[in-house]
Amino acid sequence: METVHKTFQELTHTQFQAHADNLVAHSKTASKKREAVSYLWSVCSTDKKQLDQDRTDLKAKRHAQKKRQKAVETHLLGMEFDFARSPELFQNQTLTDAQLVSALTQNNETVFMKGKAFSGSITISGDNVTLDGEGSGLAKDGTLANSASVAGDLIITGANVTVKNVDFTSSTNQAVRVNGASNVKLVGCKFAPGGNLTDTKWFYGAGIQSGDITIENCRVEEFDSWYLMDASTASAAATVRLDKVSLINNYFRENAGSIAIRGPVADPNRDVRVIGNRFETTTFHGSFWDFCEVSGGFLRARIENNICIGQVGTNTAVGKKGGFQVWSRSPRPSTLYFKGNQGQNLKVFLKIAHNTVYYTPNSYDTENNLIDVSATLSNCAYAFSPVYKKNDGTTLQDDKWQEGDYTPANLATYPNVPSIVNPNGYATVQPS
Repeated sequence: METVHKTFQELTHTQFQAHADNLVAHSKTASKKREAVSYLWSVCSTDKKQLDQDRTDLKAKRHAQKKRQKAVETHLLGMEFDFARSPELFQNQTLTDAQLVSALTQNNETVFMKGKAFSGSITISGDNVTLDGEGSGLAKDGTLANSASVAGDLIITGANVTVKNVDFTSSTNQAVRVNGASNVKLVGCKFAPGGNLTDTKWFYGAGIQSGDITIENCRVEEFDSWYLMDASTASAAATVRLDKVSLINNYFRENAGSIAIRGPVADPNRDVRVIGNRFETTTFHGSFWDFCEVSGGFLRARIENNICIGQVGTNTAVGKKGGFQVWSRSPRPSTLYFKGNQGQNLKVFLKIAHNTVYYTPNSYDTENNLIDVSATLSNCAYAFSPVYKKNDGTTLQDDKWQEGDYTPANLATYPNVPSIVNPNGYATVQPS
């Protein structure tokens, strides 16, 4: 049965055509077909009348708007501005150091520092603040160019803070600190440690309050600690849930340490995305474990299209240094989408812990869960390990990702080792 319409304006042309064709086709006598066509004509005529009236009303509103605009222009012309009395409009304007520092303590400020070289650490305590150095280019291809620079640390304690296109050379061994902050975004920035510093860390996340962390198109280089970044802790179990953590299209060059994105077990991080980054170093710290770890508790993780190039000889050396490490202690279901990632000079490219205190991701969610190692791996001893130590405690420290039992806490639900896409036949670690 066809719907009786009082107007056809909400229908697309295809929907109207189908309605009209069906109505006429369903009428089996000449009189009924005439009634059907009359109905169609009547509703169309009513719609036309309404559209004509709408057009008339719109024309009247436009005419009234032009009259209002003209009245305002009359007042504007009557003011006779003398722009010669405002020479600052035609000069390059630069904030003084004091003005810059003060502006970053105010809420709802956008502060531009193009061409400015600031000496000292920058503290952003205001909420809804953007600091913009107005640079351009891409971190990964070497074209990122910023004219604004800070010889000091970046300290963020406000909420909803964005820092764009500024070069930072840190003055302490914690280059970026976010104690008290929430919703932090770094875009198009460069970070490097100052001279004569040791044990230099880049992003020290301890004390962050909540929200999102977004780091995009940044260049981070030559930090020498085992700790390159921890999103929310000082390298401990997470107590703060983050909504979204995004590392997108960054270049991590010649850093010795690892990145950790940890979530609380009881209230996991919602969404972790590590996409399109280049991780490259010729020297690992002795305590380096993987370029990036997603751990503790998380609901969704996407690790896609990254490039990881490690220290030459890592694949044959004793140890476990690798590309990515993923594990969850939370019983809440999680998914891992891993695809398009390239690796070189690593022991184990992807690790997922599956012994008695860890939960395997939801492999039944085939839309959001995938382990695909189709992309190019070279000089990698193993593409994937689904184990983390033997349950009897006999595994040596250096071998804990190369031998172990598959006994996840949710073994009853996922009795089999997760399947992977591995068309190149790369070697994988098998459970003991």
